[in-house]
Amino acid sequence: MDVDFKINECESIKLKLGETYKIESLTHAATPEFMLVEEELDLSQELGWVKKEPFPSEDVHGTIYTIKTLTVGKGSITSAFKDLKSGKRVLSKSVEVTVEE
Repeated sequence: MDVDFKINECESIKLKLGETYKIESLTHAATPEFMLVEEELDLSQELGWVKKEPFPSEDVHGTIYTIKTLTVGKGSITSAFKDLKSGKRVLSKSVEVTVEE
């Protein structure tokens, strides 16, 4: 599946106001049943959700998100996995986002 950005390959990204983008979340190898993880994606106020699609592999947890830029400004996208037993994040990465006209 084609994406505009992969979270694990970016430190910062520049986006244009009013555009939509496909981003690949962090990915995590599918784990045994006794270790359950839940994916989280946090967007700053400059960005909004359009849709999410499952990652196209059964061996990897992850999601392809379609987001839209809403306002000019600077913010971030944080992609993470949380261990459902402990509630702690086991993997997390933030990417700085600049939205320009």
